[in-house]
Amino acid sequence: MYFIKSMESKFEESVEYGSLAGPNKTTAFIWRLLWEDTRYKDGTIPEEEKLYPTPEQSLALNKPPGENVHLRCDANEPCPRHGYWFTPAQVGSRRHFKAGELIPEFKSDYGTTIWQWDSNQQA
Repeated sequence: MYFIKSMESKFEESVEYGSLAGPNKTTAFIWRLLWEDTRYKDGTIPEEEKLYPTPEQSLALNKPPGENVHLRCDANEPCPRHGYWFTPAQVGSRRHFKAGELIPEFKSDYGTTIWQWDSNQQA
């Protein structure tokens, strides 16, 4: 979990409170820095973040085999998982992508090209 300057924290997030916090524990709590991420100091986002799955994708990627996986990927983004994908924006679009491969865009009347994980992973 990341904390950002001026971010508010809730008691449920297991914040360690100091002895000056008082009975309602709303002030004077202690922050402990376990690791400082300096990759963002210059204001840029590291290249490797393009390959990080979203929280939803992380959950889907860790599902046991046989469970339905609901993944989506916007066009011109890296594919979050190797396998077969399709898009309603193009008839007959089903194809295999490798993880990290850029997902193509189709210009059509359908609108934005959004690729969906095909629950049938048979060739």
